[in-house]
Amino acid sequence: MNQVFAADEPLAHLMLYVPRDRDFFCVEPVSHVVDALNFAPGDPHAMIVLEPGQELSTSMTLTADSSAT
Repeated sequence: MNQVFAADEPLAHLMLYVPRDRDFFCVEPVSHVVDALNFAPGDPHAMIVLEPGQELSTSMTLTADSSAT
């Protein structure tokens, strides 16, 4: 199986949106689970909170494979 998605830490989760009857999709790598705002700070499922002036950099790669069925 070919790997078609790769993301650096902390992007450990992937959101995929495919609207019905449309010819597009949306892929969003994220660092948190759905509903992460409701987890306490420090919980491994909580969002990463940046202080004013802090930055977070990461990268991702998407590869489209037209031979996939």
